[in-house]
Amino acid sequence: MAHPDTPAAAELVYEPPAWLAGIPVITDVDDLVEAAVARIMSATSPESLLANPESAGLRDHVGECFTFNVITCLLPSAIRPGDYYGLIEAVTDDGEIVSVTTGSPYALGRLAKAQTEGWLPRRMRVVELESATHPGQSSLWVVDAPKGFSTPEDGEPF
Repeated sequence: MAHPDTPAAAELVYEPPAWLAGIPVITDVDDLVEAAVARIMSATSPESLLANPESAGLRDHVGECFTFNVITCLLPSAIRPGDYYGLIEAVTDDGEIVSVTTGSPYALGRLAKAQTEGWLPRRMRVVELESATHPGQSSLWVVDAPKGFSTPEDGEPF
């Protein structure tokens, strides 16, 4: 049994790593709702106003291209205390505005650096790389989408 003065894991507040500084962190449901309403109110076109609010994991889009616009916010992981995942606004090659999420430090790190430097929006492709040192493990990355590269109809990389 935990000591009565010890906070439950859900009550612990973790700070994101320094390389994610400057990206808003949302830890409270009310703040999440407020941020969502702020995004709605800041829409500058019917397309951005009426974009599908559901988010999908970046892993579901390996091989696909997106124009990544902004890391909207960081949310604490419910699965791995102390970790964060990013909620990212992107545009598909068909022009649909979507929200994707990732906890990959490689993809999130590259997007955070690009955002900090003012390099977003930028068209990139989602790739999954197998680990050379840890067989069976892989990691997600975003890389520049080559000129003329488009997402195949079936979502599989060429």
